[in-house]
Amino acid sequence: MKARIKFRKYGALRFIGHLDVMRFFQKVMRRAEIPIAFTGGYSPHMIMSFASPLGIGLTSDGEYFDIELTEAIDSKTAVKRMNEVSIEGIEIISFRKIRMIKNRRNDDPCRGRLSRLCQKRSTAF
Repeated sequence: MKARIKFRKYGALRFIGHLDVMRFFQKVMRRAEIPIAFTGGYSPHMIMSFASPLGIGLTSDGEYFDIELTEAIDSKTAVKRMNEVSIEGIEIISFRKIRMIKNRRNDDPCRGRLSRLCQKRSTAF
């Protein structure tokens, strides 16, 4: 299950860069006990995808990022928990479940730029 989170960035936090905002939300997810999914492997990371970064010094009332959840959670509960552990300057506005769309390109092991190379190799054998 995926969720899209809308937040606003204002006040002194307008001078915080994009990477710091990403790290901040990783801490918020842990502290608010949101059941977020992690990648596999030796160095697991939270599965989060942010929209375009906001420039330093700018405020916004509509920034977005998507997360992947391991279990369902009520939207109002999630917003309340995240706002409780957040600091002044970032406010979570909404938490909405979104449909997971299966991408056909992801099913192909030879996707993207390497597809032509993979096709050449498969015909060479």
